[in-house]
Amino acid sequence: MMRVRKHFTIWQTDQLAAYLTRMAHQGQRLTNVSRFHTYTFTSVQPLPGTVQVDFRADTIDDEYVNLMTDAGWQLLATRQFGFSNWSYWYHPNPDAKIYSDQSSTLEFLKRIRRRWAGFAVFDILFVLFMLRLLGAGEQDVFTKTFVIVACICVVLILVLCVYTFARLSKEIRELVQLM
Repeated sequence: MMRVRKHFTIWQTDQLAAYLTRMAHQGQRLTNVSRFHTYTFTSVQPLPGTVQVDFRADTIDDEYVNLMTDAGWQLLATRQFGFSNWSYWYHPNPDAKIYSDQSSTLEFLKRIRRRWAGFAVFDILFVLFMLRLLGAGEQDVFTKTFVIVACICVVLILVLCVYTFARLSKEIRELVQLM
């Protein structure tokens, strides 16, 4: 078993898939993806196919898994991140793609962008709630400090959400221009 920490951003799913495919070609099959971008591999015979990454806003249910396996895909691992789910698939055909045309790729990117927009809205509401709490009456120093630190942390997360939304929007615009 081998564990590798490697960071890929949400808009780098193609680069992540290429990395996982290279690892499969070297005889390292993905078995788990855990927090902090830690990928666990087991040693196997080199696999000639491709690894692809998929995003689901809802749960990864049996119907979805059956659909993918009927199309020749093998589920390697899943990872829940926030309120979304990522799945990692292997196909023995090296040319196989989950999103084989521009319109399905566009829908894939839009699904991810919608989820990040939801995170941003939640962050904004949380900051507004915390600021209202800060301005509502007398609080001790600990409470005020906690609220300020929480607001700073959430604002940093909000900045990440906005940046991610902008990067995904850029990817979507570029794809639309190619269509």
